[in-house]
Amino acid sequence: MKKFQSFLAILVCLAGLVCLTCSYYAGSILHSVGLSRSDWESALSSRVTAVDKVRKMVSSLQGALSKFEEDDAAWVQRVSDLGASAAEAYESIAIGSDAAAWDDGYTRWSDAVAELNASDAAQDSLKKSVKNINRQVKSTADAFRAWEETAGSLAELHFDPDHSFQASCIRFMQLLLYAGIVLVVAGVFLYPGVRAAIARSRQTVGYLFVAPALVFLLLFVAYPIVYNVVLSFKDVDITNINFSENQHFIGLANYRSLFTDGDGQMLGSIKNTLVFTVGSIFFQFTIGFLLALLFRNKFPLCGFIRGAIMISWLIPVTVSGLLFKFMFGMNGGIINQFLGVFGIKPIEWLYSVDFAMPAVIVANIWIGIPFNMVLLLTGLTTIPPEIYESAEIDGARGFRRLFSITIPMIKPAIMSVLTLGFVYTFKVFDLVKVMTSGGPVNRTQLVSIFAYKLAFEKYEYSMGAAAATIMFIILLIEGLFYIKAIKEDEVM
Repeated sequence: MKKFQSFLAILVCLAGLVCLTCSYYAGSILHSVGLSRSDWESALSSRVTAVDKVRKMVSSLQGALSKFEEDDAAWVQRVSDLGASAAEAYESIAIGSDAAAWDDGYTRWSDAVAELNASDAAQDSLKKSVKNINRQVKSTADAFRAWEETAGSLAELHFDPDHSFQASCIRFMQLLLYAGIVLVVAGVFLYPGVRAAIARSRQTVGYLFVAPALVFLLLFVAYPIVYNVVLSFKDVDITNINFSENQHFIGLANYRSLFTDGDGQMLGSIKNTLVFTVGSIFFQFTIGFLLALLFRNKFPLCGFIRGAIMISWLIPVTVSGLLFKFMFGMNGGIINQFLGVFGIKPIEWLYSVDFAMPAVIVANIWIGIPFNMVLLLTGLTTIPPEIYESAEIDGARGFRRLFSITIPMIKPAIMSVLTLGFVYTFKVFDLVKVMTSGGPVNRTQLVSIFAYKLAFEKYEYSMGAAAATIMFIILLIEGLFYIKAIKEDEVM
């Protein structure tokens, strides 16, 4: 059995080495003619485009030729009909001696004129067909020029770019590389000796279980953060984003520009974000805590009502943003309709510098209440009932029991709720983007919205990265304070 496993492991490793060799071979082929894989794909794409243009041109020429033959036959027939009608009209007028003969001749002549106009329309149709052919020919010529510009390097490879082994290696170069790595690693772990060594070390097994999560965090969390910080120290914009040689480190210049710029949008965004965060967290926590106290008690329809409250947290944020945008609408919004019952005039909630921020805060409060309620309710369930029984015997009731027992006992849960609420609220983007997009007059422009506008609307990527880094630093400081507070609480 072990011999078979060893043989299988060796075969898997050899298959991986073959894949790696083919990937390296493909890379060396492209390197020999100074091409990258993207250049290769671009060249093949240009060729496919040219061939497709030719196919369309041939089809268009065939269609135009058929139309030409039909129109030409119709034109010849109309000319023939014109001559016959003219002759008949002449005979009717020349032979006839009364008014009826004259009317008959005039009618025939009118028909002949109509046929003449129809022949002119046929000639116009032919001209349009010729113009269409010319357009197709020009388009095809442009496609061939694009093919010629990129096909020179391919010609040096001297093999069929579609049906050869070399072309297949180039086409699947990256896939071969990844497959080779996976097969080699799998072959190593399939070898009985390696597996036995792993089994003897529990610590190694633990590392293996942690490794996928660690790799994921490094690739999709750590790397973007580091890249964003590095980008904030450069002068990258739309003019040099694809040219690394034109990107230079400029130190703290982007950060200075953010805070010394004449319009002061960065400071205003931080202020708006703090107002939005504090206003949302205060009401989310207060209402969530009251609901947690309510649902700690059992009463009819308790589970149903608690589940219904969770709907606001389950709905996607963009959908919630659209709902509140309609609700706060100037005309037809349900909130203005409700206020109209009491004689209050409609308010431009999302377009007013005074009411836009309260409107988005209300929307965010509605979204965050279930999150606060669930976490606080979980904390409340950890308090032993015996403590409340002892407090009741000692005469502690109402607010005394709340502030002396309940709140101190769930302090870790409260700290977690406030910290997570601060993080989630401080970095809110989609809700405000959907409802106001930072307006009016930047009154609801948060740091996340400001960073987005810099990077993806003004295409100042380094400035946007600097704004995002500032937001990250603020959240990091808040997280450090939370960790310190938790440690002090544990020591006490």
